[in-house]
Amino acid sequence: MVRQSALCSVLVLAATFLTLTHAVTFEEPEGRLVSVSVGPSGVWGASANNTVFYREQSFRYPTRRGSDWIKIPGDLKQVDVGTNIVWGVNSADDIYYRIGCTQKNPSGVAWVQVEGALKHVSVSPWGSVWGVNSNGDINYREGASLCDPAGIDWLKVSGSLSQISAGYAGVWGVNARNDVFYRTGTCCDTGAMGDDWIKVKYKY
Repeated sequence: MVRQSALCSVLVLAATFLTLTHAVTFEEPEGRLVSVSVGPSGVWGASANNTVFYREQSFRYPTRRGSDWIKIPGDLKQVDVGTNIVWGVNSADDIYYRIGCTQKNPSGVAWVQVEGALKHVSVSPWGSVWGVNSNGDINYREGASLCDPAGIDWLKVSGSLSQISAGYAGVWGVNARNDVFYRTGTCCDTGAMGDDWIKVKYKY
C-alpha cells in the first residue's frame, strides 16, 4: 500500500507539473455530442439521437484534434474508450463493447452485447470495467482485462453513484447529490476492485 501511495504521489506531481508548465487551450471541432470519451483507442462520442461517432486519426493519438467524425453502426447513449476497445450503453441500458479496434481498423468491426443493465459504463486503459445502473448500484466486471475484455461476471460493489470513471488515477465517481468519491486500492489501474469509498472534499 505504501508503494502504491508513493507511485500515486509521483503521478499526481507529474500531472501537476504538466498542467503548470503547458498552456491549456480549447478548440471546438465541428459536431454536437452528448457523450464523449478519450483514450488509447482515440476519441469517440454519442449524439442526442444515440448515433455513435469515432474521430478519424485519433487512434493511439487522442491528443490530436483529428480530421473528421465517422459514423459507427449501432445506437448508444454513452461510450467510454479503453485500449483497443470501446464500451457503451444504449437507451435501454443494454451493455456493449466494440471488438476489432486496431491501428489498421481503428473503428472496429462489431458490437458485442454483455449481460446486465447499466446506465453508465467506464473502461480503464488496462481493461478494468466499472458501471452504475439506474438505481445507482455500482458494478465491477470480474476478470475484465486487456487479454479478456468481456470478463466473467458483474460483481455488486457497496455504495451508490450516478456516474463513474476508471483510469490510471483509480476509480472515481459522483452520487446523486454530486458528492465526489474515490475508491481506495484502485490507483495506478491495477484492475483491483479496491477496498472502500472515501468522500473527497472540494471547494468552488
